[in-house]
Amino acid sequence: MNIYQIYKKFIIILFLLNINYFLFSENIKFIINQPFYPNEKIIFSLNLLGINIAEMKLELKSITNFNSIPSYFIYGENYTLPTVSLIYYISNYYYAYITTNDFTTLFHEEFFNESKIYDNIIYTNLILSNSILIYSKLSNKIILITNYNYSIRNIAGILYYLRKLDYDYIIKNNIPINIDYFYLRHTKSPLFKASYCYITNNNKLMRAINIIEIGGDNRTFCLLDDEYRTPYQFIYPQFKIIGFGIIYISGNLKEFVRNQYQNQTKY
Repeated sequence: MNIYQIYKKFIIILFLLNINYFLFSENIKFIINQPFYPNEKIIFSLNLLGINIAEMKLELKSITNFNSIPSYFIYGENYTLPTVSLIYYISNYYYAYITTNDFTTLFHEEFFNESKIYDNIIYTNLILSNSILIYSKLSNKIILITNYNYSIRNIAGILYYLRKLDYDYIIKNNIPINIDYFYLRHTKSPLFKASYCYITNNNKLMRAINIIEIGGDNRTFCLLDDEYRTPYQFIYPQFKIIGFGIIYISGNLKEFVRNQYQNQTKY
């Protein structure tokens, strides 16, 4: 696998992070305080093989209703950096509605441009019939997944869900976080374990929450244990290279605008 193939593989996975990597989880105790509000913006720098090659942006735009269900309106973008775009280019954006009570994704529409290959993919959660409808404009295909009794979440829903959990309760009682996901029609059921740790952030020692997969490929999320549950980092396995092992991508917090009344923080 040459460097071009590695980067192409990464770009495809980058796209799938927002589209096909939806997750659901059992209900676990939530904290009372709200750690996020509308007008919040998060930018991650995406790193592969020690090189920053893309950015991922999430914005919590507003609280609204979608099909009469109280929901957060989310906007997101993925884009390669200019130097990487000379090799392989990607620019996609999406908007989604996720419920305010458990962060279930009700609707997700993505507009995708991969080196001038365009697509428009729509996920619709048909809650009343326990089904998920997936439509791709490029292939002009519809996939219907039926008898689906779980709360699916896209990457935004995952991060907001994790930020709302009561980790004092979870860690004290040694409760695993069950995060199941599907990739099209295939499902897996990894468990995650949460623990407190300390990291150095902006030359300050801060307590953080480490959420790591038990066994498996060590998928990891890290939140700062502050009042905003700042999403600090995530690590995902991407693919294996013979002689090198598993290649990971890390999303490292670059910029965090908490809401319109507060200054931005750069990391």
